[in-house]
Amino acid sequence: LVTSLADSATSLITGFKEKLGRDNDLAEISIVLIGSVARGTAVPQSDIDLLVVSDSTLRKVAADGPLHVQYFTREEFTERLIAGDDFAAWCVRFGIPLAMSPAWTAIQE
Repeated sequence: LVTSLADSATSLITGFKEKLGRDNDLAEISIVLIGSVARGTAVPQSDIDLLVVSDSTLRKVAADGPLHVQYFTREEFTERLIAGDDFAAWCVRFGIPLAMSPAWTAIQE
């Protein structure tokens, strides 16, 4: 991962986490870095993919720049795992938790 992408990713993710927390007061939220950045295969043109999981439906916030965010409740995400969904399995296998909550901990068990 090139330094400029890493710096950009860190700044964008920090801002996103702050906005998401502010707009969803008291919600327990997991944010997981997924995709090429998490796998260490990103190029400068890569999106920064985030998975957001919570026990309840969240108020979505605007994602800046190359952030690409997917939102799921724990129930929705677990259903996808049980159904054998490749996306869900890859998130669990390669995802890097940036903010943990009981929802993501339960999914990983």
